[in-house]
Amino acid sequence: MNLPEQFCYLHDVDPSIKYDIKYASANNLIGRPIIGYQQNVCIVTNALGKALAGLQAELISENLELFVFETYRPTQAGADMLQWALDSEQIGNKKDYYPNIEKSDLYRLGYLIEYSAHSRGSTVDVTLVDSRSGQSLDMGTRFDFMDVLSHPNNESIGEIAFAHRQMLQTLMIKHGFLEIDTECWHFTLQDEPFPETCFNFPIA
Repeated sequence: MNLPEQFCYLHDVDPSIKYDIKYASANNLIGRPIIGYQQNVCIVTNALGKALAGLQAELISENLELFVFETYRPTQAGADMLQWALDSEQIGNKKDYYPNIEKSDLYRLGYLIEYSAHSRGSTVDVTLVDSRSGQSLDMGTRFDFMDVLSHPNNESIGEIAFAHRQMLQTLMIKHGFLEIDTECWHFTLQDEPFPETCFNFPIA
């Protein structure tokens, strides 16, 4: 697919970075592929790709590597998620992703938003993997777990998991990213090239 100017596929920038885009499958909050996700690929701005490649190079020297769950998200996906949230009969994968929150509260509490930073192309959901064992580091919760336990500074997840979160946060900030206070996996490039623009081309 021909991408907009300043966008690229992450595998073309650094093929060593592994990923599994959950919204392209049924293994996500909603329990089905989300509109706009036609393939399991990462699309990023050139700036985001460069930053992730630089971080990956540093991690490899420490026997670690990145694993990506989400990068660019078309705005049509946000609209699809909003429609799902308004449908009281569709609970999706509640037990895995929001067992302690009522579905009707997902937007009110800020766990879902229609216009995500992901739609600007320079936001990434990511974790760390031990490159020797291939196992993800314990971060206390799964990706997209909508709960206060996913807040980066929640120490109740245990000492080891909290230390892993702090390490990830420190590394991401070092490489030019900003964190948020509700999701330990979510980071946006501080100098993102499109801070005011949301895109809607499909992931294909």
